Amino acid sequence: MRDFVLDLSDRDIFVDDSLLIDKKVSFLFGKNGTGKTTIASLFKDQTEDYDFRCFQGFDGIVGEDKKLNAVILGEENNEIDKEIQALEVEISNAEKEISDIEKEVLPPEDNADNLWKDVESKKGIYKDQESKIDTFCTRSARNIKNLNSPQVAVPSYNINNFKEEIVKARLLTDIEIEKYKKQINTDIKNALAINYQAINLSDLLGDTNSLLLKAVSETEIISEISGNNDKIKFAEDGLRLHEVNDKCAFCGNIVSKERFDKLNKYFSADEVKEFKTEIETHVSLLEKKIQEIEDIQLSSSDFYPEYFDEINRINSEFKVKQSDILRFLETLKECSDNKLKELFEESNVLELEIPESFEEEIIQFNEIVLKNNESDLRTKKDTAKDKLRFNEIKKLLDDFKYDNEKQKLTQLEADYNTKKAVLEEKKDQIGIIQARIEELRSKIVDLQLQTRNEEILAEDINKKLRLYVNFDLEYLSDSGEKGHYQIKCKNTGEYRDITQLSTGEKNIIAFLYFIEKLGEVDNPKSNFDKIILFDDPMNSNDDTMQYVIIEELNKLIKCLEAQDKILIMTHNNHFYLNVKYNYKYDKNIFLRLLSDGRKTTILRLTKPEEDFKTNYEALWKELEFLYKEAPSGAMLLNPIRRIIETYTKFNSINKNHMLSHVSGAAKLFNVNSHSIDDLEADLNGRSKKDIIKMMRECFEGENAINHFKQYWTEDLYSDES
Repeated sequence: MRDFVLDLSDRDIFVDDSLLIDKKVSFLFGKNGTGKTTIASLFKDQTEDYDFRCFQGFDGIVGEDKKLNAVILGEENNEIDKEIQALEVEISNAEKEISDIEKEVLPPEDNADNLWKDVESKKGIYKDQESKIDTFCTRSARNIKNLNSPQVAVPSYNINNFKEEIVKARLLTDIEIEKYKKQINTDIKNALAINYQAINLSDLLGDTNSLLLKAVSETEIISEISGNNDKIKFAEDGLRLHEVNDKCAFCGNIVSKERFDKLNKYFSADEVKEFKTEIETHVSLLEKKIQEIEDIQLSSSDFYPEYFDEINRINSEFKVKQSDILRFLETLKECSDNKLKELFEESNVLELEIPESFEEEIIQFNEIVLKNNESDLRTKKDTAKDKLRFNEIKKLLDDFKYDNEKQKLTQLEADYNTKKAVLEEKKDQIGIIQARIEELRSKIVDLQLQTRNEEILAEDINKKLRLYVNFDLEYLSDSGEKGHYQIKCKNTGEYRDITQLSTGEKNIIAFLYFIEKLGEVDNPKSNFDKIILFDDPMNSNDDTMQYVIIEELNKLIKCLEAQDKILIMTHNNHFYLNVKYNYKYDKNIFLRLLSDGRKTTILRLTKPEEDFKTNYEALWKELEFLYKEAPSGAMLLNPIRRIIETYTKFNSINKNHMLSHVSGAAKLFNVNSHSIDDLEADLNGRSKKDIIKMMRECFEGENAINHFKQYWTEDLYSDES
């Protein structure tokens, strides 16, 4: 049976937003004005996929022409009835088959073991394992996110990120860990290339030897120094340090002008000067080359750590060659410097081995500079963070034994899906069987159409009413149209229009017509689940007709399918008490509509003690509700008057005497004792509690306080909240 939820949210009259109908039979009691008609209207609007029928009296039965139109029912036909009965047996067997399957695929009412429970059990175990792994992943993601020194995850790192990276998890060695940590902490490095032009050492050696072999002739012969390089150098230094008439720093004699001029001429000869300049230029070149080579430093400080080893290797080889070249150049420079003392004679040439060039090391260094400077540090840092994060993930996975837990989850999921597939297959079987049932029902409808008869409804109603009314319902065939029913007096044989019946007669005819019409052969929604609503079926009928109506309702309830629903709404206390007789509160729905003057509350009663058993008790239930919910004390007066009226009549007590026990009670509680104009004046200053206290004193004055307490349990003397 599928539940039906009536949406009440767009009607301000109700406190509740919805009304759940989850049982086959519902009884709804409410006074006029509490919203029964509104509920009927809402059912009509919200039951498009149901065969919805609503009985609301005679006016809802007759057509616009005020005629009771004919209804086609199936008449008895033994052969067809046998076929229909066989089909119904088939339907019954199919429904039992569905019932048996539902016992396996639906939650068991008695908590017994079945397929559904087995599936739910496996689902629970699977979900527990899934939750265990998710909890681990959540906790691990939080740990990864909170790692610092260095931080290896973004601030938004979460369980989804962790799960995605499980496949990338890999342990690192200690060396790799240190390497990646350094990489993360490394600043941006920009190394400078060595701008070096290769030196032709062989040419330098050749130029040096050319100078060493060269000598100039003496243009002025000075016998004292001629042929002695040391003396020549000494004389040259003396010339540079002294002026004419100076005292010689060496011998103490005065330097004469003649001696000074002679020395000056000796050393100032053009050929000597040019040779000296040539030697000095060569020495200067050698010094420059020496300085250039000394300035070359292959430092690793401007490189990223991954290049340190390679730079250090190149630098080591470079320094060996740099040292050899510097010694070579220093030798050339030293010999060139010495040549300045031997201008006038040839010197010994140098026979040196040309050292190996470090040009290859410079090229290698500059290539690494290019790699270093082209390196994307951000990418390297991100990669390092990833590697360290994957290492931490792997450690967490290993501690948790993730592979084992995941394998267990896979197995549990497979077990659950296997059982679930069996469950779904059985549910699909229900759909197949239901389709077969619909096909069988369609065949029944086809057979019923072969027995269609418009007179059957009148015959059935006449049988039910033959002891209660003096007329018969007869079918009249209209020319070219569907027929209708009219009234024929049993005594006179006179025909009357159906609208000429009394209100009570029209209501019982309408009620029975409605019941019969439910079995209409050509109903287009005959295969739909039914919702049948009776809105005050006991309107203006005497007690005899009341029991006819109740009997017909009970017959209808027994004939309905399990998935169908019937709702009986009434404001008649006596009818409500009788129609619900023998219906259990745990198997059916009992609803009470109570208005506080502004909105209606729908109470769902779950046990007999919550319901009233007499009309008199119903008045006390209404008073209790209004005491709790009504906005003003004025709404309490009507049920109080009726309670006092009923009590005094039943006990043969003078009502005025009972009201005289409390000052002002007669004005408030006596029927027709005041007009609306002075109502508010009478209530001035009186709360709802004050009004009930006055009522209590009236009962107490008649020595009926126990009677009052039997029906009123609210505390009237506690402090006001």
